[in-house]
Amino acid sequence: MLAQRIPVITLVSTAELSYWERTTFHAVVVVGFEATTKEVWLHDPDQVSGPIAVSRGEFELAWLEMSYLCATIQKR
Repeated sequence: MLAQRIPVITLVSTAELSYWERTTFHAVVVVGFEATTKEVWLHDPDQVSGPIAVSRGEFELAWLEMSYLCATIQKR
């Protein structure tokens, strides 16, 4: 989806995200992935600015906690 420039809404556990100070279930929008640095770029509605870069491992652990649930919205 990202290769087609379609953002992905993902459910995550904030316990695995280093920039979060408390643990909760949360939704973020993944807008990019950088293969060379292995960073995932996401917009977090709880943060003032974005996108935020997190490591692929950090993101995948947070996403795994929510059974890799995600959604996309596309125009027909």
